[in-house]
Amino acid sequence: MPDRANAAAHVPLDAFIKNLLDIVHQLQAAGVQNILLVTPPPVNEAAPGAILPNEGSPNRTFKFTAQYAAAVRNVASQLSVPVLDVWRAFTERHNWQSLLRPDGLHLNRDGQQEVYTALMKLIEEAVPAARPAALAWHHPTWWFVDYAQANKQWAAERAAYEARFGSNLP
Repeated sequence: MPDRANAAAHVPLDAFIKNLLDIVHQLQAAGVQNILLVTPPPVNEAAPGAILPNEGSPNRTFKFTAQYAAAVRNVASQLSVPVLDVWRAFTERHNWQSLLRPDGLHLNRDGQQEVYTALMKLIEEAVPAARPAALAWHHPTWWFVDYAQANKQWAAERAAYEARFGSNLP
């Protein structure tokens, strides 16, 4: 939030929307076809770690974060891009606060599992070409590496990458 300890990390809602639109447009212009957006999860401002020392109020709020979740949904709708609505998935659940860490912001193991499960379902339904089983390997798996020839093999991989994407690798 702009008036709290994390003000340096704050992005105003209108700039957030513009940035999100720009990112999706850049991905589409680059030929990326498997795009989906994800809303932020809700914030549990009543969590023990949500209030920073010497602040007296939560660093982030449920209501404020709801605006960003709505913005993601609106951008996804406007661009006809699938959206994983973590906000709704969590808030429609009884005791959704149990999916967050004590800071009220970050997902705990159960929250991460909920997002993973919902993401895999959305990919299966809305972007099947992005299913893990449908994706090509970009590098050989460990059992295909000839360790006696590894440097030669990695050089060939790098050359193939550079031929396709350019030589802007480190």
